[in-house]
Amino acid sequence: MPLSSGRVYTYDTLASETIVRIDSFSPPVQNNGQECPMGQRDLYGLLLEHCEKDAILNKLYHEITDIPDWVDWEQIERGQRVIKRYHGQAILGVSYVVHSIAIVRIDKHTQLLLNSLLGGMPAWRVVEPLARTGGFGVNVTRRRLLETSQHFIECIESLDVVKPGGSGYVSSVRVRLLHATVRCRIIQLAKERPGYYDTTKWGVSIYDLHQNGTIDAHSTALVYLSLTR
Repeated sequence: MPLSSGRVYTYDTLASETIVRIDSFSPPVQNNGQECPMGQRDLYGLLLEHCEKDAILNKLYHEITDIPDWVDWEQIERGQRVIKRYHGQAILGVSYVVHSIAIVRIDKHTQLLLNSLLGGMPAWRVVEPLARTGGFGVNVTRRRLLETSQHFIECIESLDVVKPGGSGYVSSVRVRLLHATVRCRIIQLAKERPGYYDTTKWGVSIYDLHQNGTIDAHSTALVYLSLTR
């Protein structure tokens, strides 16, 4: 899709605004002089602690805790049971399907490998944020694989875990805030250092089009790639 589509410039503005507000009263800690330091802050805890004191944090808090009428908990629970039954195939084919929209089909088994968290790394617009946050390091990649698996398991353990306050719910909010932190930091450094990150060429870091592609990949990989047909 061409850059003129605009969706490489739109992103989760509310989460980014939340990080800016959190930074104002709990600045990130520099991490060994890395290009894009991610401080060891409990962003979810800070959100809960200050959501009643700040309008932006309060808006995000209600966005993630107010359950829309169209949410069908029975349908979600049925989906969890299906994933549990075919957990092996699901973890291989779905858990690591991140940024896979640029991967070309070779054969079924190869695609299961390529349609993964590792396989997303060759996607050129994904590479730029990863390169600036140390995402290509061996230890970082290993940790991301384990964290993705843990997040996946946490979200299918039971129905309660995906409701507000549950472990899967909290884990998902943390991922959203982490993405916003990376985005804000890269945008800040791009302003301070001309040429550091070209938003005209690569789009805003972690933008809506990639988010949509990830959702689409997760929604279809189980049926078309993972399960025996």
